[in-house]
Amino acid sequence: MSPPSHIPSHGTIDEARAQLSNRAPGIVVEALAHQIETLREATRRVAEEGVVVRDMRGAVVPHPAIEVARLATREIAALVGKWPARSIASDAGSRGRGSRPEVSPGEG
Repeated sequence: MSPPSHIPSHGTIDEARAQLSNRAPGIVVEALAHQIETLREATRRVAEEGVVVRDMRGAVVPHPAIEVARLATREIAALVGKWPARSIASDAGSRGRGSRPEVSPGEG
């Protein structure tokens, strides 16, 4: 028996946990995993169905999954920003606030 579709897979939960601080509450890990799966599903739908679809009246409109993907991306960034993994927080702290990562010549 598979879990209900609203529960993120164990693999996605593990992936989310790796992106967050060890102090992040379980509900935050689950929320991040849900947003990751939402983003992937929205991206898959747009790839399969195209960037435009027809609405109930037959008008051509942007695929609603584009907005779903945009909102999921915003939520992912907010969660990771609030509960960054130690390596991300350590890297940011070692560079100092507002500094940019080093770029090799020809890369930027």
